Amino acid sequence: MGQLMPFRDDVPKQEVYERLIDAFRLWCDDLQIWRGESIGLYAEEDPYPEFVKFVNKAAPNLPSWWNASHKAAVLSLCRTHSWANIAYAVEKSDINEHYGAGFAMWLRMWTAEVTGVSLTG
Repeated sequence: MGQLMPFRDDVPKQEVYERLIDAFRLWCDDLQIWRGESIGLYAEEDPYPEFVKFVNKAAPNLPSWWNASHKAAVLSLCRTHSWANIAYAVEKSDINEHYGAGFAMWLRMWTAEVTGVSLTG
């Protein structure tokens, strides 16, 4: 897969971490809404194990500089960041308000490619 907009090589590392966390949070919300599947917070479970799986799946689709130290950084950040935190749910409108109009669509397209899960069936 070519580099889709949210995770190009020229995006600053901290921003890639936040976007990756938010891609996961939006994916969890979308799974609940569009497919009736509950994971993480939506299943009233700790989302961390699912996030680790998500990060592992995503690794080949992240910037070329991505490595184990960046994985460790995002896994640490996912529970401590004031905005991009897996302990809190997020919706499409939240993503678009935070990053700009239409950004949720970019995250959804990227996440569908990474996970192989279509929201529409």
